[in-house]
Amino acid sequence: MALFEKLPAQASHIGQNGQTQIEISTLARSENFDQIISSQTITYRNLNGYHQTINISSLQSEVDSLRTFAQRKEEVEQRTAEARSSTSRRRRALREKIAALRSAKFNEVIRLNVKEMSDLFGAFGENGELPRFLVMEGYIDDTYYQYTSLFHSGRLSPNDNKFLIQIRGFINPDPNFLIDNAKEVVAAMRGEDFRQHYVLNVKIVDCLLGDDAAYADQGAKMFEYLASDFEDCGAFFTSYYAAGKEVPKLVAGLRAGWPGFIPAVLANPGHLPHVGQIIAHLPEPALKALPAAYPEISPFVSEKLAQILALGTNIDPSRLKPLGIELEDLRSIEGFPGIARFLFEEGSYTLSVENLEFIFQTVLGVDDLEPLRTRNYTTVTGIGNAVLSLRIERGFVDYLKNVLLRLEDNSRESVATILSIIGREDADFDDLSAFLERQSATISSLGDVPVRFHSLVFQLSRIEPSWENCLAFMGSEAFDAATLTGFLETKAALAALPQQAIPSDDKAAALRQFLINDDALQDATYRIYVQRLRGPSLNFRVILALVNCGY
Repeated sequence: MALFEKLPAQASHIGQNGQTQIEISTLARSENFDQIISSQTITYRNLNGYHQTINISSLQSEVDSLRTFAQRKEEVEQRTAEARSSTSRRRRALREKIAALRSAKFNEVIRLNVKEMSDLFGAFGENGELPRFLVMEGYIDDTYYQYTSLFHSGRLSPNDNKFLIQIRGFINPDPNFLIDNAKEVVAAMRGEDFRQHYVLNVKIVDCLLGDDAAYADQGAKMFEYLASDFEDCGAFFTSYYAAGKEVPKLVAGLRAGWPGFIPAVLANPGHLPHVGQIIAHLPEPALKALPAAYPEISPFVSEKLAQILALGTNIDPSRLKPLGIELEDLRSIEGFPGIARFLFEEGSYTLSVENLEFIFQTVLGVDDLEPLRTRNYTTVTGIGNAVLSLRIERGFVDYLKNVLLRLEDNSRESVATILSIIGREDADFDDLSAFLERQSATISSLGDVPVRFHSLVFQLSRIEPSWENCLAFMGSEAFDAATLTGFLETKAALAALPQQAIPSDDKAAALRQFLINDDALQDATYRIYVQRLRGPSLNFRVILALVNCGY
């Protein structure tokens, strides 16, 4: 209305910066309402179709100097949300009050409405004071008929009648209390009984879940009670998981009707039996949806799987797959070979020394573990198991860190294996370098080595000493003169290179010149190498060294 007051009477449409004009009568419903209110200027069109501009920069402050339109709108929305929240809290409180009324004594309940009770005793006439006294004092209550006319032969057995008598006396029968005619007992129970502990009888729950369409209301109340008093229902769950016929429906109902079921189960290690039943019986679509809804379930099951299986729940191995578990210790489930083999085939385990040894011994039937400890990757690839190779390939970075670098004696990998590993681009250079340093094999040709490791193989003497390799290194992008000099000083190089003729062709001229000018070489080493030099390129130092050598 403040905006309309600023507009002339003949204005019919308004807009922002020449955009689509909005009819004034529909402005409050327009998507652009907030933008128009917040604008500095707007344009309006009069009845003759002419457009004019008007400044409304002070509009919001004129309406409320302390709050903008957006702030006031947010306050209204918050109040609405608070009202909904308050209503929800009151509803929960009323439900709790209703449940409490069910467990209250009859005389306590009717005393809350004493004024309305007078007419009920009018039928007794002058003798109305006695029944009023008996009822008000609790000598006669709503369960009195249990002792007079409830039992009828053929409908309720003595066991059924005893059960009903107990719950009318506010006694909670054992979950395994024997009931003969569950449907008749359910029919005799009152609506609020299904929100009490009385409903937690194996036979009654079987009856409710066995015909969930007919007992939809009673079943909903039962699940409501289970959610409200979950921690105190352990005895019932133990009994029902052992003897109940509708465990899948019970688990599915808890998951569907109570969002807090899974978090409550995962929060307490004592609830592992529930986890086992969830894995074994939850409908497959719901099972597949669990990791996305509750990311903590995968690491939880991975850590507790051995304990879950030890409870004796019959779990189909394939039902572990949707959970995306990664078992840290395969040996912990050695007593469940079907599960262990399934997890191996699915690659659902961490790559560790212990798990690989378990796989070789138990799954692949290999008793000799020595090769696995001294040349692990060579042994793994050599055994030719595609499933195992695929798992290592998928998690090679972890395999390198947690297996190859953790095995202190893993120094005898083959040259082909070494080249395969240092040629990977998905692993950390420092980890690959540490692996290479530990190996004892030497690589025959520098041409097989990735450029980024050229300098390192010379530093570690993991390259075969040959003038061809030295010449190749000098032509590499990673060439370092100090590294080559250090390599020439090694025992392996001094033992092999002097026995080889230094190439005399033009391609080797750089190598010959390097040897001639390498002042960093020790004199004794220098004399050894210059003995192999011949030709017009000899300088004074070479000639002097040859003279000193007796040439």
